[in-house]
Amino acid sequence: MYAVEALVVEAVLERSARCGDASFARAALVDALVTARGPARPRAPAVAPTNAHWTLTMTVVPEVPIRAPEQLVVEARIYDEVGDVVASRRLGDRDARVCLPVARGVAAWAALVLDAEMSRARERETDAVTASASLAPSLPVRPSAQVGVGERATEGVDDHETSENVASREMTVGAMAYFRSGMTATGGVVGAAPFLTFEVARAWIARPGLFFGQLIGAAQTADVHVGARVDVCRRLPGNYVERRGIEADVCAGVEGGVVAANVASAGVALGPSLNLRGELTSSLALELRGLVGAYVLPYASQAAPVFASVEIGVSVRLR
Repeated sequence: MYAVEALVVEAVLERSARCGDASFARAALVDALVTARGPARPRAPAVAPTNAHWTLTMTVVPEVPIRAPEQLVVEARIYDEVGDVVASRRLGDRDARVCLPVARGVAAWAALVLDAEMSRARERETDAVTASASLAPSLPVRPSAQVGVGERATEGVDDHETSENVASREMTVGAMAYFRSGMTATGGVVGAAPFLTFEVARAWIARPGLFFGQLIGAAQTADVHVGARVDVCRRLPGNYVERRGIEADVCAGVEGGVVAANVASAGVALGPSLNLRGELTSSLALELRGLVGAYVLPYASQAAPVFASVEIGVSVRLR
């Protein structure tokens, strides 16, 4: 990801005479935008403004709606550092005496707009760098190199860039506590499920993992479930500042395992899963996962041809 200059966002509450809680509404706007940033627009260094910042204004509309005299209406606008309007929206609330609820709505809308602007700025920067690299003069080919028709000479620079991209791919490790139904006629399975995720391509994730569980209501402690599963997932990032929100992974996978309930038996199943990952810090996240599946090779102890599982745990981002 290429660097984009991020500017702070200042919040301004205008025409707040109708607000009985103007100070609280203003504080809500300021608090919500503490981590929000707007991208600096490209310009010559000589014309770059000092103390550049973006601005969010929330203006209370003085006109009272005829059909709803008790309704509060505000006009929200986002300006970039040179004063150009980036986005605007009108919001309203049924209670005309307070502004705090509508201020929270304005702050949520502004956060989405600012995140989208930062994402677009990063994409433009990436495209510009890629275009510049494609126009750069090629390194001379060594005289000993033989390049045939339809072939392309490659240099060490390409190999370096490829290895750098591979090294920057995301990888996480984690562990889940899981409960699975449909394993036996008397109950399900509870246990632990360590896993690893790594990015195989942009927005595509591989998720191998293991299962170590105990059958509920088992007569002996040796009645266990041991298995492994591999999923391929499409990551759907949310509209928020990177690594400060929720990611969703939509997956499909296959698994195999052994259930030791009186008699050991093996099973193979496949099915979809959905994983929600909520960022707690820049590297630590809470994971919530649900999956369903159907058995291709059923266990001898199972009561149904399908199963469902719920998992909760934590993960740590390694890179």
